[in-house]
Amino acid sequence: MVVAADFAPATVCILSCYLLSLSDNVLPLILCTLCTFLTLKIEKFPAIRKRITQNFLWKVQFFCHPVWMFSFLYFGQGSQAATLGLIPFAFNFLVEPWDIPNNDLIFRTSFFMHHIGPILGSMVISSTSSEYFILAQALLFMHGWLLHTISFADNYKWISKQRVFWPYCIQGFLFMSFWWWSVGAENVHCPQVFPTLLFWLGRWGVFLSLQNLFPDFKNPKSTCYDAFEDWKQIVELGSFCIPFLLLLLFSSAKR
Repeated sequence: MVVAADFAPATVCILSCYLLSLSDNVLPLILCTLCTFLTLKIEKFPAIRKRITQNFLWKVQFFCHPVWMFSFLYFGQGSQAATLGLIPFAFNFLVEPWDIPNNDLIFRTSFFMHHIGPILGSMVISSTSSEYFILAQALLFMHGWLLHTISFADNYKWISKQRVFWPYCIQGFLFMSFWWWSVGAENVHCPQVFPTLLFWLGRWGVFLSLQNLFPDFKNPKSTCYDAFEDWKQIVELGSFCIPFLLLLLFSSAKR
């Protein structure tokens, strides 16, 4: 049976197609689309997914997500090879370590926005000469995917996720401020900003849709409740909006 959520990945890809004009080759987006649909297929086979996620090398790549993000985005400088190299890591080699809702349109759209964002970010880097913006974008994506490392370490009891809440959020505020500053100071245009916005909107949409689908996620008395994730939404939104408002304020003052 075909449900609305099955069209969500295609919707994200169509929304991103205008970025093709900034790329010398359509191969990264074609591969990205292929990975999207393969991910949907593999999630229907729990045994295959479990075998992959229990593999040591898969766990290493998951733990090192922020390293891959920063390396491909900053050192790759938007080359096609860097973008193609980033795609397998951005898609977790086609599997997720947890079950995801199959039939929710908002969740599925947000989920693939989150995964496609850094890939599109790599595609548009070549269209800007701003070294500050390239660095800021790489740091911001690295910070976003650092959450995978934190969750992985918390799952194995190496750290307490709740104890690193404020260090993580402070780092996020600093990187978001740097990113917004680079957007304003370096005259970065809308197409270069779009992938980062897509990523963060997808990230927030994923958790909000999960809270809507599973009310226990927002119930502090439930064992499913994660205070880190719940409060992170509010703090991150503020960290994203405050530097933006300051940018508008200073831009208006200069005129």
